[in-house]
Amino acid sequence: VIYIQTAQNFQTLLFNLSAPFVIDFFFEALNSVLPYADVVFCNETEALTLGKKLNWGEDLLEIAQKLRNYEKVNKNKKRIVIFTQGAKATILVRQDQVR
Repeated sequence: VIYIQTAQNFQTLLFNLSAPFVIDFFFEALNSVLPYADVVFCNETEALTLGKKLNWGEDLLEIAQKLRNYEKVNKNKKRIVIFTQGAKATILVRQDQVR
């Protein structure tokens, strides 16, 4: 209910994938929230787990772009995707730009 109200009121929803086990064991619940998420962030391990779960491969840039274009309820806001990678550069995808 909170997610539907967030989308209807054009509020911004930030969502962290939290941990690989959440993706593996609670994917149905996670996947019910993703369409409402305006900003999704996680680390590289969580991103790779999501990529594996959705058959998107193991390329982090490709996973980030596919997540950016994943189903979204509020079409007025483009999703932003952020993947941290420890000491490596952070991946940021927004408005069709990969940084």
